Amino acid sequence: MTRLDALFVLRGRPGLGHVTPGLAIARALAARGVRVGLASYDNGWRLLEGAELPPGIAARYEMPVRPGYEDWPGLDLYDHGVRHVAPILQESGARLLVLGGEYVMAPIGPTLGVATAMIFNPEIMDDQPRNRVPSGLFCRLFAECDFLVPMEPPGPAATQIAPFKPLRDRLTPAGPFCLRGGGGGPEGRLFVVANGGGVSFPARTASYSSSGAAPGRWLDQTRNMTRRAVEELHARLAPGDGLRVFSALAEADNAVLAARFAGPGVEIGPPSLGYYDALDAADVVVSRAGSGFIADARRCRAKVVLWVLEGHDEQLRNAAALAGRRPATWLARTEEELAQAVAEAVAAPDQRPAAEPLAENAARLAAYWLERIPDLAGGK
Repeated sequence: MTRLDALFVLRGRPGLGHVTPGLAIARALAARGVRVGLASYDNGWRLLEGAELPPGIAARYEMPVRPGYEDWPGLDLYDHGVRHVAPILQESGARLLVLGGEYVMAPIGPTLGVATAMIFNPEIMDDQPRNRVPSGLFCRLFAECDFLVPMEPPGPAATQIAPFKPLRDRLTPAGPFCLRGGGGGPEGRLFVVANGGGVSFPARTASYSSSGAAPGRWLDQTRNMTRRAVEELHARLAPGDGLRVFSALAEADNAVLAARFAGPGVEIGPPSLGYYDALDAADVVVSRAGSGFIADARRCRAKVVLWVLEGHDEQLRNAAALAGRRPATWLARTEEELAQAVAEAVAAPDQRPAAEPLAENAARLAAYWLERIPDLAGGK
C-alpha cells in the first residue's frame, strides 16, 4: 500500500461538481509536499483514470458503485466507508481525510482517529423547507468533522438552518476552488462547448427540483442543447478557428456529433483536464450551468453562454445571478434562446471581462491545514 499523508474521497456523480474542487485542493497540497491519494467513481473515476496528474498525487482508487441510484448519489457509509475507505486509511497512514460531497461518510475518519474535512455546497444549509430534513441530518454528520470547507462563501447565519449555526466555527477558507489551465489555442478564435461533468442523473430529482423534473428529460435536453451549441458555433468557424467539445454524453452520442461536424480544428470527446487549457484560451464558451462551470466562468475571460436543466432550481438561480453581474454572459433556457445567445456572443466585441483571482483559494486552504495538522507534509 502506498504511503499517504491525505486521502481525498470525491463524489463522482451526478457530475464533477465535487471532483474538480477536490482535485484543485489536492494539487495545492501536493505542491507543498503532501502525499495525496484520490478516490472516486463514475464520472469522477473516468476523469482521474486518464488524467496526467502532477507529482505528489501518489495513488488513485476506484470505488465500486451500482450504476443507478434513486436520490442520494454518494457512497454508502458501511459498504464503502467500512469496507473500502477505512482499509486505505489504515494501511496508508493518512493523517487527513478529505470528503468531497460525501456527506454520509463523515464518521469514518473520526472512527479511526484521522482528521476529517468535508467539502460541501453551502446552499444545502439555506433555511428552506426542502433542506430542513436532509440538511438537519447532514449537520449531525458534519459534527463529526474537524473542518468544514464551503465551495462558496456561506451566507449569513440568519439565513441558515438552526442546526448548522453551532458548526460555523469549523468553517475553513472558502472556495470556489478552480483548476488552472495552461492556455494555448488555435491561430484564430477558439470556441468551447461543454455539457457538465456527467449525465448520471438520479431516478428521482426531488433533491434538485421543486417542480418534479424528469431525469429522462434532462438527458434529452443535454443532447439537444449540446447539438445545437455545436451546430451554431460550427457554422461560424472561419479558417484558423478551433472548436473543442467536452461532452459527458455516451460515446455513441459523441460519435454522432463527431461524424456530423468533422472538419479542420474540430475536436469532440469526453470531459478531460484539457478542458481547463481550452477554457483559458477560449473566445466563446457554451456550457450547462453546473456548479463547477459557474466557478470556471468567474475565473475565465471568455464570452460565456449558459444553459440550465429544466426545473433545476440551483442551476437556474446560480446562472441567473452570474448573468446578472458578469459582463459578456448570456443565459438560455430553450434551443431557440441558445441559438440567439450564441450568435450574439460570437458577434459581440472582444471586450473580455476581468477574471476573478479564484486560483489562490486552494493554496490558501492548503496553507491553513498545514498550520493546523502536525506533520501533514510527510513529517516535515
